[in-house]
Amino acid sequence: RIPKTPEDFERIARQLRNSGEYEKAAEYYEKAANRYISDMKLEPSKSREYERAAAKNYFEAGRMYEKANMIDKAIREYEMAVKFDKNNVKYQTKLADLYFKKG
Repeated sequence: RIPKTPEDFERIARQLRNSGEYEKAAEYYEKAANRYISDMKLEPSKSREYERAAAKNYFEAGRMYEKANMIDKAIREYEMAVKFDKNNVKYQTKLADLYFKKG
C-alpha cells in the first residue's frame, strides 16, 4: 500500500527506527511533517493541531538524524520543530543542546 496520510508516513518511520535505519526513518518523519503542513492549507480550522503534529515529526526526524550522527541535518529538523511549536521547551532545549555540542 502506498503511503498517503501523515499517519502512514509516521508508521513507516517508526518501523524503520525500530530496525535501526535512522536516516531513512528521518526521511519518513519529514514526509509526515510536510504532509501535515499541506493539510493545514486544506483544513485551516485544524491548523494549530497540524502545526503541532508537524513539529513533533520534525523533532523525531531530528532525533533520527542525531542517532545517525548527521548533526547538521538534526539541527535543521530541530529548528523546524521550534518554528512550528515555538512554546515547546523540549524542542528548544534539544536544539540548544545540539548547538552547544557542535560548538
